Amino acid sequence: MPLLEKYYFETFQLKQQEELTIQNYVQYFLEKQNIKKLNDEEKKAVKDKWQKILTVFNENHKYLNYFIAIFRKRLFKEEPELFVP
Repeated sequence: MPLLEKYYFETFQLKQQEELTIQNYVQYFLEKQNIKKLNDEEKKAVKDKWQKILTVFNENHKYLNYFIAIFRKRLFKEEPELFVP
């Protein structure tokens, strides 16, 4: 049975965005053609909802990590190192 060897492993932390970055992104979103066609009340509702959603996601990012793991298949287990420092 082939063995899997951990070849590479690295963890990453997702970072929160600055409040200004979120506001700029919301503004970018509001510039889309389909949003521009809405009346002011509808635009405000979309803006408020999108701002709230992005703020919640941004808050959650401080709890999220991810990793990249690469394993390779080994047909034979390697011999232990003899001459190691």
